[in-house]
This record gives sequence, C-alpha cells and structure tokens, in this order.
Amino acid sequence: MLAAAVEQALQGGLGRPAGRPVPEETVGGSLFLLGFFLIGLALQPLDRTIPPARFAIPRQRSPDDSPWPMFRVGLAVTALTMSVSVSIGLLIPSVARGGIRRERLIPYVMGANISTFVDTLFAALMLRNLDAAGGVLTEILSVGLISLGILALGYASYCRLLAAVFEGGLRHPLLLGFFLTAFLGVPLLLLALG
Repeated sequence: MLAAAVEQALQGGLGRPAGRPVPEETVGGSLFLLGFFLIGLALQPLDRTIPPARFAIPRQRSPDDSPWPMFRVGLAVTALTMSVSVSIGLLIPSVARGGIRRERLIPYVMGANISTFVDTLFAALMLRNLDAAGGVLTEILSVGLISLGILALGYASYCRLLAAVFEGGLRHPLLLGFFLTAFLGVPLLLLALG
C-alpha cells in the first residue's frame, strides 16, 4: 500500500514539475531503497528484545562438543524444508533463548549450506538438464569437501577465527560497516561488470 502510494507519487505528482514522467529505473530504485529502510525499521524492535550477542568458544571442550550431530541436523532440516532461510530461521529462537549454544551454529550452517542445493538439483533433474545438474553437483561436492575438511581437521581453529572476527566486528563498528559494504557491494559490482 505504501509502495503503491510512493510509486504513484513518483510517476504522477513528482514528475510533472519537470514536464516529463519519472524514469522507470528511478521508481524501481526508490521503491527498493524504501523497502530496505522499512525492513530495517521493522527489525528494530526485534533487535532490542534479543540479548546482546556473545560468541565464546569454550577453552575446554567436552566429548559432547562434537560438531557432527549439529552438522547432520543442518543437513537434514535444510534438505526437508528446501530453504536455508527457513532452516536458519527455525534455529535463531533456540539460540536467542539459550537452548542451543551459539558455537553450535557453525556446524549447523555448514550442513545447511550443503543441502541448500537440493531443490536446485531436484529442479535440474526434473527438467532433464544434465549440464545444470552437473553444475549443482559440483557445487555440492565443493562446499561439502571444504566443510568436511574444516570439521575433520581444523574445527577448533576455525571456531576461534570466527569468534575473533565476530567479536572484532562488535567492538569496531567501522570494521563491521566495511564488511557489510563489501558483502553488498562486491556482488553488485560483479553484476555491473558482467
């Protein structure tokens, strides 16, 4: 409703003083920025209710700290829901309430990142597009081998690295801003160049 009102204002009311309608790209870009702003505004109350994040890796690891069970859960839940967004969204409330420790997110997300390709593979196979299916299988194998290598050979070091990056981002907002800018800017730059 708000988007329709903004679009109407941009196409009708604001374009008339200049004597010509507002270009379609300007309308689309304005609606995108408005949507981005409104999502940020809507997430503010949620951000205030969730306790401050702390990502601490315990110094002493107990035998039940194996990453493999959460890795398998991440694989299974994402394969069943066919959406990494739903899979992660199901986990966030448990972590926020303290039911699951934050460091358990790492193997869960690694598993979810592998099985998120299941729907794409299924679609490629249904369309009998063997080239696309081969590409998706290559992605699954690549992500899977890297994740399995980290979990088997360097899980503790990987957790410490992620904890340091996370805590550094919380302590230095400029570093976090740089990361977010690169996170959004690099794909946009690649799209513009392609």
